[in-house]
Amino acid sequence: MSDEYRLMTDKEEIKKHARLYLTYIRDSNLVRAMEEFSNLEGFGEEFIGVLFKKNFDASMPEYFVIKDNEVFVSLDEPAVKENVGGYLAFEDFYEVLKEQVDKVAPKHPEKWGSLYTNLCKVKAAFGL
Repeated sequence: MSDEYRLMTDKEEIKKHARLYLTYIRDSNLVRAMEEFSNLEGFGEEFIGVLFKKNFDASMPEYFVIKDNEVFVSLDEPAVKENVGGYLAFEDFYEVLKEQVDKVAPKHPEKWGSLYTNLCKVKAAFGL
């Protein structure tokens, strides 16, 4: 994650970037990402990431802003035109995650069970 980014505040814009994040991590990493999310751990690749409060050090300003029931969605150049980040409630992030699982599962029937099992684990971890 870059030190300088534009903080997104519009929920729909953040959800759009969360969808982009899920596209960038590729179908092959979706199960692994959800395993991390179910432990309230972040997951990222190079220029993209989703982080939880415990991923921030107390010396970082984000630590004092992020709520216990939020993720921080971060996308940096060259994945996007400008470095952006935004806070998204668990409920909203779960909605985007479920949309992605529903798209990926039919393309990868061999992963259907692990995709939906991990989605249920994320839902439980998020308290939804």
